[in-house]
Amino acid sequence: MNETLNAIFTRSSCRDFDPTPLPREDLAIIAQAGAAAPSGVNAQPWHICVVADADTLAALDAEGLGNMQKAAPEFYARIQSRGGTLFYHAPAIAIVWVCDSYKPGAELLDCGIVTQNMVLAAQSLGLASCICGLANFAFAGERGVALAAKCRAPEGHRFGVSVLLGKANTLAGAHIPDEGKITLL
Repeated sequence: MNETLNAIFTRSSCRDFDPTPLPREDLAIIAQAGAAAPSGVNAQPWHICVVADADTLAALDAEGLGNMQKAAPEFYARIQSRGGTLFYHAPAIAIVWVCDSYKPGAELLDCGIVTQNMVLAAQSLGLASCICGLANFAFAGERGVALAAKCRAPEGHRFGVSVLLGKANTLAGAHIPDEGKITLL
């Protein structure tokens, strides 16, 4: 199996990260891989911000958990059962901001492609990742605008999705593809 297929078939979501900081070079290449994603008419309706500052990560985590507890207690309970931290102690998070003025719905498809590129890049570098849509709770409360500004959200952009990055303490196995969901004609 070639390197690309190996990364696809061995990747899994990590929910138990070693908090040790990652090399800046690895974070840069992961962000570059995300930005290399294709998009409709090459609009590239995104901005990627990689946050590796421990204080900023702690502020995002605390704000996200507080907002989640109020707005979605079922998600909050689930996070608490998994260690009580929204980001599972990941030492970095790549936030994908999407442009508000792009075609509604299409920006989410493009955002997903960016995200897939980043998680596969992380896997190829021997790093763990977890796609984290729940990070949107960090930007939903009264401190949300200030935190978005701190995370370099460009004007006219909103939270799309994020990717947690780091080395895994523990890692579940990769998902087994459901062959029943594939038809070859």
